[in-house]
Amino acid sequence: MMEENQRALAEPEAETQHALPLSKQETKTILTPFAFEINKQLFGLPLAVPWRRGVALLIDFIIIAMLAETPGELLALLAALTFFRLGSKKRAKQMGKKRGIRRFILKTTGALVIFVVLIDTIPPMFNESYWKSRDTESVKVEAEPEVTSADKTSFAEQTFNKGVEWSQSVVKDLGLGFGWAALYFSVLTAIWHGQTPGKKLLKIRVVQLDGTPLSVWDSFGRYGGYGAGLATGLLGFIQIYWDPNRQAIHDKISSTIVIDVTKAKRENHPAQQAGYRVKSEQ
Repeated sequence: MMEENQRALAEPEAETQHALPLSKQETKTILTPFAFEINKQLFGLPLAVPWRRGVALLIDFIIIAMLAETPGELLALLAALTFFRLGSKKRAKQMGKKRGIRRFILKTTGALVIFVVLIDTIPPMFNESYWKSRDTESVKVEAEPEVTSADKTSFAEQTFNKGVEWSQSVVKDLGLGFGWAALYFSVLTAIWHGQTPGKKLLKIRVVQLDGTPLSVWDSFGRYGGYGAGLATGLLGFIQIYWDPNRQAIHDKISSTIVIDVTKAKRENHPAQQAGYRVKSEQ
C-alpha cells in the first residue's frame, strides 16, 4: 500500500519533468500557469470587512447617480479622452506593448466619438428653429396642465404617447447610468491604484493577486463582474461573508482582493511599503 502511494506521488513529478519548458510569454495556444499566479509577497495583507465595502459601494453609486444627471455629451467626451489616453505611446511603453494596431484602434475610436458628439451638438446651436423649439417645448410644458379633452380617443392617444416618452426617458437614464458607472469604475480604479472616492473614504483598496497594478481594462473587467453579482440574485456580493479571502464574485472573475489600508499601514506590511505593486517572482 505504501509503495502504491509513493508511486502515485511520483507520477505527477515525472510528468512535470517531461513537460515542455514554459517561457513567460503568453502565446494563447497552450495552457500556462501565469494567469493564475499569486504573488506570495501579498500574503498576510488584512482584508476589508464587508460593511466597509458595502458603504464604499453605496457612496460610489450615489456619485454615479449624480453624474447620470449630466449631459450625455460630457460622458462621450470623457470616454474619448480615455481612449486617447489608452492609445498613447507613453502608456504603451509603460505596459510593455510594442504593437501599434491596438493604439491606432483606440485613438480612432476616440476621434470618432468626438466627431459624432460635435456633429450632433454644434449644428443645432446655430439654428434659430432649435432655440424656438426649446421655447415652444417649455411653453407647452407650462400650459399642459390647463389643457383638457373630452374626446376619449384623443385622451387615449395622449396617455399612450406619455407612456412612450416615459419609457424612452427611463431607457436613456439607464444608458447614461451604466455608461457613467463603466467609466467611473474603470478609469478611477486604474488611476487611483485600486481606489474610488468611496474606497478612499473608507480606507480600502483593490489589489490584484499577481501584484501588478490595475489597468483600465482590468478595472473594466472587474466592473463587469458586478453584473454577475446581480444575475446571481446578489449572492455574488453576499458571498464575501463566507469566502475565506472575502472575495465577491467580481473579485473571483478579476483575480482581486479588497484590503484594509489602515490596518496594512499599522502592521507595516511589505506590500504596503511597495505601494501594493510588487514584482512577480521569477
